Amino acid sequence: MTTRPPRASPRPPEGAGNAQLEALAQGVSSTADTPGPPAVSGFAFSPFGPLVAEAAARCLNTAPGGPEAVAGPGTAVVLVTTFGDTVTADAVTLALAEGRTPSPVLFFQSVPTSILGHITRVFRITGPMVCLSELPGTEGHGETTARLLLASGTTERVLLIEVELAAGPRDSPVRAHLQPSGPVPRSDRATATLFHREAPSQ
Repeated sequence: MTTRPPRASPRPPEGAGNAQLEALAQGVSSTADTPGPPAVSGFAFSPFGPLVAEAAARCLNTAPGGPEAVAGPGTAVVLVTTFGDTVTADAVTLALAEGRTPSPVLFFQSVPTSILGHITRVFRITGPMVCLSELPGTEGHGETTARLLLASGTTERVLLIEVELAAGPRDSPVRAHLQPSGPVPRSDRATATLFHREAPSQ
């Protein structure tokens, strides 16, 4: 039996990370909304999952062509968050510290991409999924990733979701260490933007 060396993946064209993005639609969700984001089956205790799901739904439902236009492999999803689901993480660690057994639901939803699985199932998106943790003061990696995905030639649209929960007593010291003079989130908020690559001017 003969074996062949694996093929190298094609590199994005030079300057792909600088390609211009055009926003097709945007949706914002916050726990300050009245009413707040609706509950999502299988996600409990934390607003993280419902925030992401509602922001994505508001964005995709107003996109050109509606949700049907984003279904399939041509849409990628990129989730950007600094700390992720701090509410769920705290619930798990506190339960363990107190000698209690955490709910199995918490282990499932503690992974940020679990809510992306819900979104892609609802909207029948089968393109790539990426999750980034972006340090304060280094913003822009989400859009750079979107540009690279679009430049790959296999993706036509990118749903970029940026989400952060309000700073709590346990993560505030870490935030202060990472960015002493930076803004601290005071509310739970998610923003979803659907991008495609801007056509070159003639």
